[in-house]
Order: sequence, then C-alpha cells, then structure tokens
Amino acid sequence: MDNPQEMYIDQMLFTLNRDGAGNELITACNTEQRIFIADFLDYLTGHYDSEVESRIFCSTQVLKAREIWLSAI
Repeated sequence: MDNPQEMYIDQMLFTLNRDGAGNELITACNTEQRIFIADFLDYLTGHYDSEVESRIFCSTQVLKAREIWLSAI
C-alpha cells in the first residue's frame, strides 16, 4: 500500500468480480472462505480507504466484489 503503482488490487478485484455470482472462485470456496474474502474487502476500505480511492474505479469495484461474495453465502 506504500507504493500505489505496485498494488495488486486492480488485478485482485478483476479476479473477484469476474463473471459475477458465477465466478468459478466463488463456487470453489466454502462459506467460511467467502466470508473471509468479504471481511478482507471491508478491511481494505476501512484501513486503506484513501489508497483504494486513489485507484481508478477501485472503490466501486471493492463494493461490487463484497456484494457478490456475500450474496453467495
């Protein structure tokens, strides 16, 4: 997070959001793992909000990913 140009968050969010609720990662994870992902996304926005906001479209993608992963619980 100290080096925004080296952050992996864009790629991570692409992977977490890909295909919405039909994402193959969601179907491969159990409920506990899905909750972990949603909690991690909460942690990112709670502790690194300015870094997340500095990325193009990132904050909306975090919210979208959280919604997708929580809806699969």
